[in-house]
Amino acid sequence: MSKKYKALFIGYNDNKLYGHAYYAYSSFSDELFEKKLVVVYPSSEDRQYCIKRSPLRLNAFSRALRHLLRAVKSFFKYGHFPIIDYTNAGYRFYDFEAERLPLKIFNEKIGPFRPDIILFYWTDGRISSSVIKELADFYKCMVSLVFVDQQYITGGCHFPTDCNNHRSGCKLCPALKTGKKIASIQYAEKKNNFTPLKKIIIAPPADLQMAKESDLLGAPIAYVNWVLNPDVHFYSRVESRMFLKIPKDSFVVMIGAASLSDKRKGIKYAIDAINLVSDKINNVTLICVGNSTNQISINNNINVVYTGWLSRNDLFKAFCASDCFISSSLADSGPIMVNYAVALGVPVISFNIGTAVALVEHKKTGYIAKYRDYEDIANGICFIYNLSGKEKEEFSGRAKELIKNKSSVRVDEELYRILQESEDGII
Repeated sequence: MSKKYKALFIGYNDNKLYGHAYYAYSSFSDELFEKKLVVVYPSSEDRQYCIKRSPLRLNAFSRALRHLLRAVKSFFKYGHFPIIDYTNAGYRFYDFEAERLPLKIFNEKIGPFRPDIILFYWTDGRISSSVIKELADFYKCMVSLVFVDQQYITGGCHFPTDCNNHRSGCKLCPALKTGKKIASIQYAEKKNNFTPLKKIIIAPPADLQMAKESDLLGAPIAYVNWVLNPDVHFYSRVESRMFLKIPKDSFVVMIGAASLSDKRKGIKYAIDAINLVSDKINNVTLICVGNSTNQISINNNINVVYTGWLSRNDLFKAFCASDCFISSSLADSGPIMVNYAVALGVPVISFNIGTAVALVEHKKTGYIAKYRDYEDIANGICFIYNLSGKEKEEFSGRAKELIKNKSSVRVDEELYRILQESEDGII
């Protein structure tokens, strides 16, 4: 039997969605790895692997209070008082290195487990770059930074969106109203902590390229290309449309996000595009998955189905009822809904970001629209609409085959190979 390596999975909470620490802990091979999970917060109830004992429930007041505490800690550590500019919400500035939890708390939760590698998933200032370095030094082990978002290469934003300051040290951060120097200070601190680490970068193709172009990470010993092929369930179009009460002859466009008002998700561009084509395409139905908002203004001649939150299987029915899926995110490492759509053979219309870079081939498996151009999204909708029945079948087949090919290398198997080669002195 091959040697088992000990892998420690660390994340912000026990979110069970694809790409997060809990999912990776559950899905990594038990034959290759002995595993342990540690997260800061439980998502619903206390668990033995969680550092904090109370469930994470943040309302508007608690969010404001937490930001105040973060700002005060940053002021005492760095001499600057940061206030986030929420009008630039697309940047997603969350991380404050001064908020870090003590190493001792992690050691107590890890116990006698001695990892060969620690994998860090979605984190924030509580699991700061200093904590990551201290854990690596304490256990004298390799680390892996897993890009669930892009915060590992910025001074605090989880998504820099269309800001390029992270390429030059995050100076004068536009995501902060005051304390703009905090981002550049944290950038330098991250660089100082990450550079000496013996590390592996695991990321989707677009993020992997950003990581290679960043000077913050130093020189990783390896990069692992990570494309997720999620488990999906296929439903017939007839069954799916009956479930959602959609006419069988309607042309169905689907959009979705945890919050349809999230500026980073760019829902406005999708809605503007759908409104534009509604005068050209008869009998259009729009499926809106996620928290709805009164800010969406949709033409009266469009049949709109608001689903709210859906179970995974009901979400798959929504995809199977659709002729195309629009991913209008302005910055993303995913979204996972693109992976779902491609795995189900549904054409995706997207900007050339996130997982679409790997999975959406222009006019072959979907349509790549010009960035922030709703008229080109509309062109994509019309392109899909005008495909013949045979061409749609070919699109679907190519999409399913593409995601299988792109995800053919398992991350755990690739990581195991790198650990073996490192132990043998090959790398």
